[in-house]
Amino acid sequence: MKTSTALCPPLAAARLALPGLGQGSSLELPAPVALAECSQGSYWPFGYSGLRSQVLIDGAAVAVNGAVVFELRFRADRGMAPLAAHTWSNVTVRMSHSAVPYHLMSRTFAANETETPVVVYQGPLTLPAQTPGLAGPQPWNVVVPLVNPFTYDRNLGNLLIDIVNELEIDPPQAYLLDAAEPGGGATTFGHGGDHPGFDTLSLRATSLPVHDPLRYSPGNTIEFTTTRQFSQAPGLLLLSTTAKPVPQDLGPLGAPGNELYVELEALVNLPAWTFDAAGYHATLGLAVPNVPSLAGVVIYGQSVVLDPTANAMGALTSEAVEVRLGDANDFLPMRQLDGLSTGATGFLLDFGDLSPRFGALALRLEGAFF
Repeated sequence: MKTSTALCPPLAAARLALPGLGQGSSLELPAPVALAECSQGSYWPFGYSGLRSQVLIDGAAVAVNGAVVFELRFRADRGMAPLAAHTWSNVTVRMSHSAVPYHLMSRTFAANETETPVVVYQGPLTLPAQTPGLAGPQPWNVVVPLVNPFTYDRNLGNLLIDIVNELEIDPPQAYLLDAAEPGGGATTFGHGGDHPGFDTLSLRATSLPVHDPLRYSPGNTIEFTTTRQFSQAPGLLLLSTTAKPVPQDLGPLGAPGNELYVELEALVNLPAWTFDAAGYHATLGLAVPNVPSLAGVVIYGQSVVLDPTANAMGALTSEAVEVRLGDANDFLPMRQLDGLSTGATGFLLDFGDLSPRFGALALRLEGAFF
């Protein structure tokens, strides 16, 4: 059986024919992660010590013929920031080809290895500090430099990445990485404005009729729900396809602690408020036209209510939401197996409740792809 320790002749020829190969390029997986933050996060493999993750990627999503990978990059989950930097003392990363179809990934780690893996990194790994992120995808600043670049040949199978974070005596570090699932999604960023009576304002976006990332897509309805703790007030929902590159501080206008995150493209009056044990709610349904080309569009929203008790300006803002429209027929070209570093088996990363909704780390490969 062939191993991946050397270039096979076709790949060797391709590598020699690529000028500037060492400068490299990049590939983000799955493809939609380039547009926005994903809706999920994963503690594996760097949230705590003693964890292991295998990621099996469909070769068709990696390259037409092959690749030379110099670096792996991940990004922290935006909702976890701020995070302190942390160094794990012994991380091992191995890469190999696998004859296992990605959608049939085994729950036994060894069964997914159909050739001798190559150790591409081993040693301490520092997870950088993270500051609260704003709109859009977060930086790929969790970096694993490959001491031994890995040569991938699509003819030899799918791409398998195996990461082991050895168990050590260390305080737990809740460090989630961004994780993807099929379809679209919704996340929040920023913060709600300060209110002296703690009558806070928040905004969430969900798909209808149930939370399903495949329903964040053309032909479906997205609900924007504004919530107030103790009272109701007239207000607006700001909708836009553009977020402000820098939040607009409303402090100079008399609303300290309040910021605008969304460009003013569309203003909609908040609908009538309803009340339950959790507070007051005003829900607006946005029907997305059934136009396939809308997949990939990102919609931003933020609520503002008029409240003279809040501040001199008489306005209170919510955090912002970021909604990425996906494809209702989307699929994830990868699977992730998680378990303990000393275990032989694990569990597939699955965000589904009643039915499987497999997910995997958002991942960026640095190298050359041909």
